[in-house]
Amino acid sequence: MVIGNGLVAQAFSHFKESDLICVYASGVSDSQEVSQYEFDREKELLTKYLVSESSKVFVYFSTTSLLNKEENNTVYYLHKQKMEELIKDRSKNYLIFRLSQIVGQGGNPTNIVNYIYNNIVSEKTFHIHKYATRNLIDIEYVRKVVDYVLLEMDKYNTTINIASPKNISVINIVKIIESITGKKSKLNYVDLGNDQVIDISFLEKIYHNLDLEMDCNQPDSMIRKYFDIV
Repeated sequence: MVIGNGLVAQAFSHFKESDLICVYASGVSDSQEVSQYEFDREKELLTKYLVSESSKVFVYFSTTSLLNKEENNTVYYLHKQKMEELIKDRSKNYLIFRLSQIVGQGGNPTNIVNYIYNNIVSEKTFHIHKYATRNLIDIEYVRKVVDYVLLEMDKYNTTINIASPKNISVINIVKIIESITGKKSKLNYVDLGNDQVIDISFLEKIYHNLDLEMDCNQPDSMIRKYFDIV
């Protein structure tokens, strides 16, 4: 079973008819969200499926930003922490995957790459944090890693980070998209930002077993893969 219809849900559509796995991909995905209604909606829906699909392995997607102490005290991140705890309390067999910034075809417009791309092509003025970095991960990598953990490993009731080996500055993301679109961005720099450290040591063995190179998930080629309009 797959709950949701967004980018992540579509990547795991092959589990729609599964009697063993429930992929929950319908959570609040906008880190700027502040509506208690949206948070309550997710909690209600999540609780419903934790009960109705209790016999299945329950897969939930969270965020690696919970590892960043400078960001994880907002209402969105506090909500994500609560949902993780809810799953741990209610599910006998769960897997929580904390994802970095996904790059794929479509997806949430507030995602950093979508946000920058949409503002540049529409020639809108936007703001970025001057010292901020982001960790980008190809949705195909996410699918391959999750599939491997679910189908090849006997590992449940744990939380796994899925991210790339290196971060990229937000400024460099802007430059890549400027190069792709041939348009100059209209942006303002905010004198803020920090670098995030994500432990992906668990992925090293998985990447090796899947014959994937840890350094092949390069931001430039990844962004061009999904956004090159030439």
